[in-house]
Amino acid sequence: SGMAAATAHRVLRYAVSRFTAASTVGVTAVGGSGGLSGILAQAELRSQAVRAALSGHRFRLAFQPVVSLETRAVHHYEALLRPIATPGMPTGNIQEFVTFAEAVGLAEVMDIAVMEQALMALRAAPTASVAVNMSGLSAQSDTFRRRLFDLLEQMRAVIGPPEAGRLLVELTETSEIEDMAGA
Repeated sequence: SGMAAATAHRVLRYAVSRFTAASTVGVTAVGGSGGLSGILAQAELRSQAVRAALSGHRFRLAFQPVVSLETRAVHHYEALLRPIATPGMPTGNIQEFVTFAEAVGLAEVMDIAVMEQALMALRAAPTASVAVNMSGLSAQSDTFRRRLFDLLEQMRAVIGPPEAGRLLVELTETSEIEDMAGA
């Protein structure tokens, strides 16, 4: 179907991880009953559903307070992605959703969509600080970084200078960072 070799490789690793986590039930759930072509075909269909959900902002953010143990005061809120169930979306927990999005090359789409929502939350809560999770895959992409910095520049009045600490970024542990200098 024209899937890039690197994406196909990540999809296969994803299928193997599903097998490891849930045996044959896990790999069958990702199209394994159709063999390799079934896995790739289902990944293509699911990736279209995930792309549409992310592009259409069919998700919400849950804001988990991060509290100082010493003072019990809220230091910041961690923005946690919560997809809204739609047909074709990967089932299971949020970790599976993120792992699948990374496997099919949608990490950058996911991270920009989450960042846009988090910035809107900061606009609505001018005294809050928010931490956003970001894939190491995104952090390594020149295109993603340019788009992210453009978005942050547009929102500078909302988030303030970096030393204001209103926006924090946490790199997730879900993918290996090969271009450390770029990231």
